[in-house]
Amino acid sequence: MKGINLIPEEIQRGWRIRKWRLAFIGSFTCYLLFLTAVFALQRTEMKGLKAVEAALISQKDALSQRSSEYALLTKKLSDIHAAEGELSQRLGVASELKDRRVSWSFVLKKLSHEVPKGVWLRSLSTSDVQGTTDKKVKFLGSATNNRAIADFIFKIENSGSFRDAALSYSQKREMGGTSVYDFEVYATLRKTGEVIYEW
Repeated sequence: MKGINLIPEEIQRGWRIRKWRLAFIGSFTCYLLFLTAVFALQRTEMKGLKAVEAALISQKDALSQRSSEYALLTKKLSDIHAAEGELSQRLGVASELKDRRVSWSFVLKKLSHEVPKGVWLRSLSTSDVQGTTDKKVKFLGSATNNRAIADFIFKIENSGSFRDAALSYSQKREMGGTSVYDFEVYATLRKTGEVIYEW
């Protein structure tokens, strides 16, 4: 006997979209946790190096009369300074990565409420706008009709999170006897206090 799936395609699609959202938010959260761990580890290493440096400086003062040991300690100190400089550079890079980050969990949660009925998103990607600090966001998705696409553009434009929303293209295709409209929309992320945060 052949099994019949009684769950409507729209509900199944909703489940798939929810799974995709959860996977995206989970992986982004893991990325932030990883950055935080790297930042904390490098800070701890730097504190350890400063403690070693302080100990070596006090040893240097105590052994200043013994020239051979003094030369050895001076070399160790210069090595510590070089390592500290390198670690400071790495710490600066990690700090820049963390400063003024986009709160994607907030943006995605808000976006999930802005997607109108009859529209489903397949992907979302970002790119930097050359010469500015703006982020351009590309939405790829499908809709049951062009009206739903227009509603989506209107909603994201008025959501407070995006500006300059514009349709790049809309293309009709047939899927299982039903018309589906694939689309690509671009918008610029608004850098508001809710969307951007500093650590």
